[in-house]
Amino acid sequence: MKNLLKVSALVSLAAFSAGSFADTSTATAAWQGMLVSVQKGETIAITGAAGGPVQTETLLFSADGNISAPNIVLEAHAVAADVVGDLHPNVVSWTVTNVNFFAGGQQVSGIDFDVFDGITKIAESTAGVVNDLGVLSPGLVTVPNILALNVKSTNQSIADPTYIIDQYTGTASLTVTIVVSDV
Repeated sequence: MKNLLKVSALVSLAAFSAGSFADTSTATAAWQGMLVSVQKGETIAITGAAGGPVQTETLLFSADGNISAPNIVLEAHAVAADVVGDLHPNVVSWTVTNVNFFAGGQQVSGIDFDVFDGITKIAESTAGVVNDLGVLSPGLVTVPNILALNVKSTNQSIADPTYIIDQYTGTASLTVTIVVSDV
């Protein structure tokens, strides 16, 4: 791949309900395209920077076959009377639960990804299995209610000229499911 390719990528930011969490929030964002949906909880919601919509970025393919997705800012905001307010006043917990890459209408296996908050690695996805590193648990981040989510593939190498992505044509998407919960 000689040129930088822009490919549509989606990151699904989903919340799940668990007995130990008071509330959760769900949002779907795109690295290129539009915000697809935001589903807020009763007391918590995921937004973009400064409480605005989740912004879009471009999924990038480098000459060495690696894939990267620049920062998308995510914030955890309080919700009262169905209105999204200021940053959530309590410490929240973020957990990465799923990473998937699709190309040409098919799920692509064999590409491993690291998920970051800025420069801090928060999760790894190897052979489709996500290992959340627990670094965004309460008390372990400076600003726990704001993330700069980005993703990089890890197993493509310039020494190996057979890039997995070269086997596909058409559109591509990268999805990351992340859960935010008030604790």
